[in-house]
Amino acid sequence: MPKKENNKPEPAKRKLAKGIYLSQVIGNEVQEVLSHYEEEQKIEIAEHLILMFQEILKYFKTKDESIYSNYAERENELLKKYGKAFKPLASKQFHYLFNFSIILSQKEYYTTEEFNNLEDQENDLTELDIKQLTQAMNNLLHGELHFLYLEREPQFETKAKEKPSDETDDKEMTEARQLLAVYYLLKSGFGIEHRSSNSVSEVTLFAHLLLGKKYTSLQTSSIYKKYKLIPNYNKDEQLVKDLKYIKPYFEKLDIQKAVELINKDLETTIKELTLDKKKKYL
Repeated sequence: MPKKENNKPEPAKRKLAKGIYLSQVIGNEVQEVLSHYEEEQKIEIAEHLILMFQEILKYFKTKDESIYSNYAERENELLKKYGKAFKPLASKQFHYLFNFSIILSQKEYYTTEEFNNLEDQENDLTELDIKQLTQAMNNLLHGELHFLYLEREPQFETKAKEKPSDETDDKEMTEARQLLAVYYLLKSGFGIEHRSSNSVSEVTLFAHLLLGKKYTSLQTSSIYKKYKLIPNYNKDEQLVKDLKYIKPYFEKLDIQKAVELINKDLETTIKELTLDKKKKYL
């Protein structure tokens, strides 16, 4: 007997839940955006997007326009900062995620034919859908941040372990005095001054070399913080003591230009002391 043809239509493929589908599509978009940036920029963009998804959930619940305004203002500041480097993020048009009536069609959850045949409410997103989306994005972005933070340099100055030495530290030879000596050496011998001929960063790098001190971030190093204030890091009587301490070193090497500069600054500093302190040095 001939086989009967099976004319039953194939069952339609079941669609993913809306929130899960959006999580997959938008998650891929987020990862694609982050791939365009370096470590620090990835961190900044990821932190911005974490806030954005939190705002999307709040906006869905409250429809408070100030929530969207805060997001838009923050994104505009990033645009100003990044300029053309903002294009990978801008191309995803994440601002449309605040328009809940078009997310599904924009992210192609429905075909055009399906979308045109939708019954009322079928294109609506529920709070559960939005929670699934925002929670998934929160998990994804915090995971990205976790590994980015692990690769990041410490945001504080680390102390290098010192090897035992037969020589003890000279407690009078403070870092401030060492930097003061560097300042007068460079100024008298080479006309180098961090406020005119060179930047603080350039001179600080050289000071790190001379003093043999490591740093993690130049701008957070103790040498940078002190040197940008030199020769007035210490003031008043302490500065007088510091200048008197370093002066003999230049005298022994017969660096007269440095001695003259030190004497001039000594005279000025002593003049500015209160009368009772000034008497000690007259």
